[in-house]
Amino acid sequence: MYTYKNSYRDKPQASTASKKCCSSICISMMKCCKDFCNETSIHGFNHIAAPKRHWLERLLWLCACGLAIWMALNVSIGQLQRYNESPTVVTLEKDFRSWQFSMPAITCCYEDRMDRAKLPGVIKEYWNIEANDEKYDYYTRFVKAVANSDILNLQMFEQFQDMQMSVDMYQIAVDVMPEVNIKTVPSEAGDWKWWPVMTEAGVCYVTNSLALADVAIVKPNQSETASSPVMCKNSANNCYIVVDNYAVAKYYVHSPYDVMDATSVPSVAYLSLTRESELSTMESRCGRGVRELHPRRRGGPICTPAGMWCLSFFAQNITSNNGERCTCAPQCVDSVFKEINKKDQNWDKPPFSSRSSIKFVVQGPRTRYTREIVFHFQDLVVSFGGAAGLFLGASFISCIEILYFFLSRLFYTTFKKNEKNQKTTAVKSKLHTTAHETFRVEHLNAVLDSQKKYQYDVM
Repeated sequence: MYTYKNSYRDKPQASTASKKCCSSICISMMKCCKDFCNETSIHGFNHIAAPKRHWLERLLWLCACGLAIWMALNVSIGQLQRYNESPTVVTLEKDFRSWQFSMPAITCCYEDRMDRAKLPGVIKEYWNIEANDEKYDYYTRFVKAVANSDILNLQMFEQFQDMQMSVDMYQIAVDVMPEVNIKTVPSEAGDWKWWPVMTEAGVCYVTNSLALADVAIVKPNQSETASSPVMCKNSANNCYIVVDNYAVAKYYVHSPYDVMDATSVPSVAYLSLTRESELSTMESRCGRGVRELHPRRRGGPICTPAGMWCLSFFAQNITSNNGERCTCAPQCVDSVFKEINKKDQNWDKPPFSSRSSIKFVVQGPRTRYTREIVFHFQDLVVSFGGAAGLFLGASFISCIEILYFFLSRLFYTTFKKNEKNQKTTAVKSKLHTTAHETFRVEHLNAVLDSQKKYQYDVM
């Protein structure tokens, strides 16, 4: 049974063992630091471990070396931050007569994005409800709300927030989307195919766009978008594209290298309208070596009707980024189109009364912004070397010496420990072998002695 005194006496023994361990570690570290200071070629470190120096002098050199290391790291981190954030400079080009510029991408979003002919089949497929069922009108309103919703109009989900079943609203919107019925007459030949996309404005169709990877409902392959975007030469003849449609729709004109922005002002085309819209263009390009920016894809659970209703309260904050200005770097290649003039005419008589027609006339850019690299990776390496040489007097060979010192110490410690273990094992084996041979000799002597005794008895 342990008494208070016994338990009290055990503590100093454990404390002594821990102190010995800490002392051994500190001594080893001090010896390693001393050897490093004596062997390194970096300026100042040899004065710290030089023999016959006063401790105040050693402390002075230690502070000086620490300050030099901090200054070198501070300058190097600043140069690395500059290389990652703003290694480019923007130049302005004016030689517009020889340019070819990108025609705009156009996203067409119908006002009514639900095909009535597809509605009964969709309700039958998802809920097994026939047209004569009393719940048919309820699901009709739900499908219509899903099909015609967008990021700024989600209030219609209020009546469905108690809906318990989880359905794929994305697929419902795709299943009831109307077929495209758009006629395109461009000034420049090219691939003006209309692709179905899922955007912030709901299910739409887009043409002359390269930004289809994340929004296209039917994913195109690389060969199908090889000719996009369509280019036009900057000349006296204006470039244009005429879009005829047989339903009320909104047209979003945007860069072919980006998706449409639901917060931008669209061109609303109603039946019997004929419009000529004049667009100005501004382009930005990148020089060789400028890195492209790719957005990160974010996953998450599929939203429910209750979630869509909740999202309606924060739609303005989402679209406006909480009133904060976006500090993201612009795309490497980009185009901005702005409407500067428009002319409208109404045709009330057939056949013009059953369709809308908008002609987008694009003026070529007179100026172009180009981003060029002014701070290359080689400049970053040189800045690192300059900081290390200025504050520490170090070079690339000094870094190799530091690596060599620590690797040699590691190998020496490892092999020395293994050699010590081997010697201990050999000594133990030798002792064990000697003891076994001695036992055998004694056993044989005992046998011989017993035989001699037997011979004497016979005589």
